[in-house]
Amino acid sequence: MVRDRKRLIKKIFGIGGVVLLTTVVGALLIFVLLTRTNVGHTLVLERVLKRIDGVVNGEIVVSSLRSSGLHKGVRLIGLQVRAPDGTALMTVDSVEVEYTLSQVLRGDIVLSAVTVWRPTFNIWKSSIEDPFNLIKFLGGYEPTSEKVTAPEAGESAVRRLVLEDVTIRSGRLDVRYPLTSQPGSESRIVTVPAADGVGMVRTLDFHDIDGHLDRVTIVDPDFTGPRVDIDSLAFEGDVFRDPVQVREFDGTVAWLEDQISIAVETLRLPGSLTKGSATVHLTSERAPSLGIDLVASHLELTDLRWLQPGLPDAQGSGGFGADFGPDGLQFRWSGVRLEREGGVIVGDGTYNLPRGEMPFLQDVSLEVSD
Repeated sequence: MVRDRKRLIKKIFGIGGVVLLTTVVGALLIFVLLTRTNVGHTLVLERVLKRIDGVVNGEIVVSSLRSSGLHKGVRLIGLQVRAPDGTALMTVDSVEVEYTLSQVLRGDIVLSAVTVWRPTFNIWKSSIEDPFNLIKFLGGYEPTSEKVTAPEAGESAVRRLVLEDVTIRSGRLDVRYPLTSQPGSESRIVTVPAADGVGMVRTLDFHDIDGHLDRVTIVDPDFTGPRVDIDSLAFEGDVFRDPVQVREFDGTVAWLEDQISIAVETLRLPGSLTKGSATVHLTSERAPSLGIDLVASHLELTDLRWLQPGLPDAQGSGGFGADFGPDGLQFRWSGVRLEREGGVIVGDGTYNLPRGEMPFLQDVSLEVSD
C-alpha cells in the first residue's frame, strides 16, 4: 500500500513536472518567436499599429522592417503616415526604435531611443474653411486626448502614445495653406500658385532639420493635445524671400485646441542669442496668425535682414516682438540698445507692413549718443 502511494505521488509530480517544463519551453519559444524573428516582429508591429489606429484618424504604413532582435532595436523602412483623405502627412526613409514587449502591449505605448532618417512632415489645409490635415489625423477639428476608442476583447486601451529620446536626421517641415486674396507686391513672404491654378498658397518650408527631442507626446490624458519637448534643433527656414538660419532651438511646443504655444528657452541665430515665447493662432475660416515676443541678450542686426534687407551692421540687446497674419506684418522693439561705428542708439518703436499698403513707422523714440 505504501509503495503504491509513493508511486502515485511520483507519477503526479512527474506529470506536474512535464506540464511545468512544457509551459516554460512554450513560453520561451513564444518569446523567441516575438523577439528574435522577422515573423515575430511583424506580429508585434501589426499589433502596435492596430492599437495606434484606435487613437488617430488615418493610416500608418510600413514597407519592411529589419532587426537582429527586439532588445537590440528594430528598423522600420519606408514609413508613411496618411491623413484621412489619403495624402501623406509624414514620410520617413527609415526609423530605428528600441522597445520591449511590455512597452507596446500594455495600456501605454512608449517607444524609446528613436532615430528618424529624412522625415518629411506635410501640414496642409486645402481651403480656408477646412482644418489642417494634422487636426483631422488626430481625430477631429480640435486635437484633444478624448479620442480613445474602446479596446477589443483581450486588448487594453491606449491612454498614452509617447516617443522618448528622439533623434532627427535631415528632416523637413512643409506648412501650406491658401490665402483669401492675392498678396501685395511689397510682401516678402513666400507664396506660390495653388495646385489647381486658382488662388495663391502660403508656404513655410523648414529644412535641414537636425537635432534631439527629449519627448514627443502624441496622446496623453494630462494634455489637451500633442506636445514636443525639444532638447536642441538646428534648421533653415524659407518663410520670407531670404532664408532664416537657426543654429540652436530648445523649448516646448504644445498644441492647445485652437492654438500652438511655443516656449523658447534658447533661440540662437548665427550671431544672436534670444529667449521668449510664440503663439500660432488657428482660428477657423481664417489664415493662421503668429505672435512672437523675444528678449535678446545679444543681437546682430544682420540676423534680421530676412525681415528688412536694408538693416545696418550693428550689435546690441533688447526686446523684440512680431505679429504676422492675414492683415499683414508688425515688428516692434523696446528697450533696444544698439552699438555701431560712431555711437550708441537706444530706442523703442514699431514697423508696420499692412496687407496691400505701404509700410510705416509708429511710436518711434530714439536716443543717439557717442
